[in-house]
This record gives sequence, C-alpha cells and structure tokens, in this order.
Amino acid sequence: MHCWRRSAVMSGTKTNAILVQHESVTNELQGLLYDEQRNYLSVFRRFYLTLGELLFKKEKRMQEAQRQLRNAQLQVEIAKETLDANVKLYKDQTRALSQQYDNISSKVEFLAQKADSVKEDFEPTDHALRAQGLQFLHPAIELQELNVARRVKLNTVRRRFMEQDRDDVAEEDEAVANMTAAAMQAKKMGLSSLVGSLSSPRGSKGTPSVPIPSTM
Repeated sequence: MHCWRRSAVMSGTKTNAILVQHESVTNELQGLLYDEQRNYLSVFRRFYLTLGELLFKKEKRMQEAQRQLRNAQLQVEIAKETLDANVKLYKDQTRALSQQYDNISSKVEFLAQKADSVKEDFEPTDHALRAQGLQFLHPAIELQELNVARRVKLNTVRRRFMEQDRDDVAEEDEAVANMTAAAMQAKKMGLSSLVGSLSSPRGSKGTPSVPIPSTM
C-alpha cells in the first residue's frame, strides 16, 4: 500500500515537472515567434517602402513618357501642316516613345502586383502582432503619407512650368477668337481689308494682329 502511494506521488511529481517544462518551452517558443514576427515587420517595412518608392517613381516616369508621346504626336501633326522636312524624324521619335511607354507600363504593373502580394502575405503577422498588444503604423499607411509629400513636391515644380503654358494657350485662344471675328465680319461685309495683310505686325504665336472691326 505504501509502495503504491509512493509511486503515485512520484508519478504526480514527474507529471508536474513535465507540465512546468512544457509551459517553459511553450513560453520560450512564443517569445521566439514574437521576436521573429517583429523582425518580419521590420524587414517587410523596409522592403515595402522601398518598393513603393520605386513604384511611385516608375509611375511618374510613365506619366512623363505619356506626356512626351502626346507632344511628339502633336509635333507630327504640326509638321504636316507646316511642311517641316523633319516629319519622318518626328514619326520615328513617336514610335520610340510609344515603345518606351509600353515598357515602363509593364514594369509598373509588375511592381504594383508585387506590392499587393507582399502586403497580403504580411496580414497574418499584422493581426498576430496587434493581438499581442504591439502598436505600429502599418507600412502601407506610412507609404501613403510619403507619397502625398512626394506628389506635393512634384506638383509645386510642375505648377511653375504649367503657368507659362497656360498663358501661352490663353494668348493663342484670344488670337484665334480675334481672327475668327475678323474673318466673319470681313465675309459678311465683303471687305478683305478687314482681315489685315500678311505683312502686318504679328500677334501671339506668329498670327497676324487683326483689330476686331466695329459692329456699329
């Protein structure tokens, strides 16, 4: 009887020791897992922000290539109307810019898909870290704030150049309106003198400065 009791006590002691050891190992593993998850957060943040910056620059480069392509296409049309001997050169430039745009567009699509993929892979770790009480700014939100600052900076530079372009377009619109009014009045009255001579002082963009005839 005494032997049985002694055996039962020893068995219970061993069980408790195993449970304590199991809990210790579990806590240690959880600690290691937590450290790995935090390390994953650090690695993911650096990678995602770097990838996001590269994607931002490629997107802006794509937009610039698109703008250059539009300008080249416009140059081809103007060359046709002005008998520019370089029209073939402009067409070749247009084809080259079109190819460049397509190449950049493909890279942008690849980078965007990669960014979405790594972000999705990080979600389980994101939930696990927050469940353990770790508060942090998600790299996707951080990237958004950085991109806002980048866009503001670029837009400030672009606005300075666009203001001159808008002035040029406004001047041309005014010149076209004046010429249209003069042509309509000259046609109505049958007076070619109302449209001015080709040797008269030039207005905006080389168009003849034509006074708007009075309708009185």
